[in-house]
Amino acid sequence: MLVLVTAKLGFDADLVHTITWFIMSAFVLVIWYYGNKSIGVKDFSKLI
Repeated sequence: MLVLVTAKLGFDADLVHTITWFIMSAFVLVIWYYGNKSIGVKDFSKLI
């Protein structure tokens, strides 16, 4: 939705899409990291 609105306002939709993709990916990784820490995972290499 944000990409469509910014495209209507004259911003480059591809650039906005790329930026929001990286922000959301980082957000998901942070939630995953702290979620695993909260359940007691100390060694993340065991998850791979």
